[in-house]
Amino acid sequence: MRTLDLTLTTPWLFALPLLVLPACGDDGGAYGGDGYDPGGDDDGGDEGSLGVGQGGSQDFGQFKEILDRGQIPGPNTLDDVGFFNEHKLELPKPACANDVCLHGLYGEMGNMISGSGCITLLVGMNTAIDVDTLERPPLNVSVVVDTSGSMQGEPIEYARQGLERMLDGIGPEDRINLITFSSAAQVVVENAEGDAPELINGIAAIKAAGGTNIYDGLRLGFELVDTHYREGGQNRVILLSDGEATEASPTTTASSSSPPPTPASATA
Repeated sequence: MRTLDLTLTTPWLFALPLLVLPACGDDGGAYGGDGYDPGGDDDGGDEGSLGVGQGGSQDFGQFKEILDRGQIPGPNTLDDVGFFNEHKLELPKPACANDVCLHGLYGEMGNMISGSGCITLLVGMNTAIDVDTLERPPLNVSVVVDTSGSMQGEPIEYARQGLERMLDGIGPEDRINLITFSSAAQVVVENAEGDAPELINGIAAIKAAGGTNIYDGLRLGFELVDTHYREGGQNRVILLSDGEATEASPTTTASSSSPPPTPASATA
């Protein structure tokens, strides 16, 4: 891979995605000659080189080997990790003077379908900023949890464990609203600190039963975020749910499909 010198000069480049021509496939050289590295681990080679990421992933190299033997690859021959690792490229170190550095990588390889020559262009971004050193704005968050009957078992347990782990990252200036909903919605805790006993106990007491009235749950979440809106803070609504609404809000008609109105000061 050769690196193209590009300079980031305008803010809109924050939205620039990684661009790769997916029809191109590695010709095998990056995997040591035969196109498949059974070890599966990136050897940490030169920056910009291809490499297999997660150990055990099934990649294009194995897929092509099966075809070369005159066999038909099975449905599990290529998995999602292997698919994306086909174009896994390490970007050069972010050495520009901007917050975000833009890199262009150019490569020539064999087309995995026809075997002809193929050119791949990748445009990627990285940054030298250490996010751990950035000061995070205080949170004003409504966590809206689906406690309907379909959440019984592992789903509600995973939701509870996730909320408990979330508390580890809550700072002294952050505030949390906890709302649960099944057939109806209720406020469990309002504007609480992360170590508040009522919040900890409220999470531990979450149980699953009833229908799925997402509308009322979201409405309460947005209303509380709007009530406790923090200028300069992160005002957010987080929805934890496994499915679609099965019960309409008592304040709406059965034919209404409009989402809950979003207060101008709250975002999700």
